[in-house]
Amino acid sequence: MLEATKKWMSSTSLSYRKKSGQYFTPDEIKLKIFQLLPKFDKPRVLEPAVGTGEFIPLIYDYFGKNCSIDTYDIDVDILKLIKDANTNHKSFLELDAKPIYDFVITNPPYGIEFDDCISPKFDEVIGGRVNIYSLFIKQGIDFLKQDGYLAYVVPSSMNNGKYFEQLRSYIIKTCEIENIIIFNDHKFTD
Repeated sequence: MLEATKKWMSSTSLSYRKKSGQYFTPDEIKLKIFQLLPKFDKPRVLEPAVGTGEFIPLIYDYFGKNCSIDTYDIDVDILKLIKDANTNHKSFLELDAKPIYDFVITNPPYGIEFDDCISPKFDEVIGGRVNIYSLFIKQGIDFLKQDGYLAYVVPSSMNNGKYFEQLRSYIIKTCEIENIIIFNDHKFTD
């Protein structure tokens, strides 16, 4: 875990982080993601829920300094921690999708109290109560180039939960799944 993440976790309350959907990715899971991704020369990478920037050093380590990284987050204070990437203080979910990225890599926010994020462009993946991470999955897919890769850390509820049926259909219709790795939830702090 980055020092910036440790500092953020010690300076913000658990209730604030939960309300914001902020759950930080354990090192073991981040490393596993990069073991499974192919290497592209000078890729364009999107981190749509950058948080404290946990993935940024790994992106540069894996792809080299010639990659381009764009990041988004709605928390202006957390964005102050980001170095070495093009940061944007805006909700990724508000953007119009453009298939311009080779990789979309993130641990999206989790939570169900994000009704203000729902727009008609997500109707195809909404099947009941919405968890914001499902919107990030759809939006991430829509931002990928042909033959691009989406690498997300999400709860296993996506795999069999009733409310995610339409999302699963969208994934099957638009993507080729290469890997699904199931980790124990207890690896996450708080």
